[in-house]
Amino acid sequence: MARSHAKTHLWIQINPTAVNGVDTSVLGERVEAVAALMRTHPALEFIIQKNDETRPLWEPLLANPPPNMALLVDESCGLGVAMEGGYPAPSDGVKTGYAGGIGPHNILKVLEDVTTAAAQEGKGVWVDMESRLRSDINGSDCFDGHKAFVVLQQAQEFLAKD
Repeated sequence: MARSHAKTHLWIQINPTAVNGVDTSVLGERVEAVAALMRTHPALEFIIQKNDETRPLWEPLLANPPPNMALLVDESCGLGVAMEGGYPAPSDGVKTGYAGGIGPHNILKVLEDVTTAAAQEGKGVWVDMESRLRSDINGSDCFDGHKAFVVLQQAQEFLAKD
């Protein structure tokens, strides 16, 4: 019996922020090491969190981005705070995702905004969320499958409009 092997997508997300215990004052010194790591592992996608705090790492990488580099725009540095003032267009030649305060309460608006931002560049995008998909369940902070299902339903409705 023949087995079907779907291509596996592997990625590493790098969130070098102070809230994650990183000494951000040395990010600029790590650019070449991160670029070399990306070149050494071309089958992996490296997602770099993009915000003002991580600028010393991602900005120099954008000068000559490796083909397996992607950016995750998250001005809240992983704290789940919604972005103010709209979403920037994806960077040239780099896959771009968006995060920060996204959940069932605003996913439709976020999808409209990020697809509008991406349409300016003719690119696809993705969204990333965690904190707004969590609930206090029996006194524990837990992933809430129901919230994730609501987001998926809304995303499906959004995509069906096109």
